[in-house]
Amino acid sequence: MFCARRGRTLASMSRIDPRADTPLVDWSELGVSGLLPTGTVTLLLADVEGSTRLWETQPEVMTAAVARLNRVVCDVIAAHEGVRPVEQGEGDSFVAAFARASDAVAAAVKLQLAPLAPIRLRIGVHTGAAA
Repeated sequence: MFCARRGRTLASMSRIDPRADTPLVDWSELGVSGLLPTGTVTLLLADVEGSTRLWETQPEVMTAAVARLNRVVCDVIAAHEGVRPVEQGEGDSFVAAFARASDAVAAAVKLQLAPLAPIRLRIGVHTGAAA
């Protein structure tokens, strides 16, 4: 589980029926709708640049780096009033939702400046209406 100690986390995405082609999530059924921002929402989407190469060439270093990344991401998202799902799927990507674009951008800047070497993050920010 990711961000369990301090950050606000959402329900496990594994509760979605895997047989559905495009699963729709009714957050109210999972008891987390009060945690999600509503109206205009800003998403921070990120992944680790070149993670496959890093895992292949520096597995021990990456184990420690990913643990550090998990702590930093959790702390930064919580500090900027963001929320994120407990499970993020496969790979090295993650997403967080923010009620204010300024909080998402501040979190993105903080993550870009964090000492995460050898990890480098690619980060995108998207703002739009949440259904």
